[in-house]
Amino acid sequence: MAYLPKTFTSLLGACTLLIMLSVPGFAATRTPATQTTPHISTQGKWNINNDAFLRILATANRMVLASYPEAQFYEAEGTPQNNSGMTAQDVNQWLFIFNNPATTPNSTLELPYQNGQFGAIKSVAEPFLEDLVITLPPATGLNEAVKLLRQHYTAPFTAVTLRFPLGPTQTEPFYIFSLPDEHVWVFVGTNTHTISTEPMA
Repeated sequence: MAYLPKTFTSLLGACTLLIMLSVPGFAATRTPATQTTPHISTQGKWNINNDAFLRILATANRMVLASYPEAQFYEAEGTPQNNSGMTAQDVNQWLFIFNNPATTPNSTLELPYQNGQFGAIKSVAEPFLEDLVITLPPATGLNEAVKLLRQHYTAPFTAVTLRFPLGPTQTEPFYIFSLPDEHVWVFVGTNTHTISTEPMA
């Protein structure tokens, strides 16, 4: 994800939105897969007993808020061991990204995690683009997201990202799995449990 000055990104975002809306059929570029039973979950308490990722995310959130009380969670970028994951437990490396609205312009906070250990929080002066803030905890953990993925795909994933993409058609955060063997990114909705895909270029 690129970092750009906030004044430039405002113009870029506006131009990008106008271009996207002017392209016929843009909203249909994501190909729906078979939908599962809708699942709506209210957010509040962390259900971390059976989900290692949620435990790690909860700890990361506490660590960042301890030093940056106004921080807002943006994204978690996960990589499985050997770049090949079949289960949630295969993901052993994370980069947690937070927005820091206490600075002008907003700055970005990055917290790495690998093999059970957190690194140091890094502050980046530029804002992080193209994401909306995710209210914590997410309604769905990584374990359940992988189970939903496996209802449609059996190929290994090389990366997984939890994010709320900025865009005219996005209504919830997603776990986004990279499946190069299938040439698709698979989106698992955290609130609705719907599955959709986008083709890899």
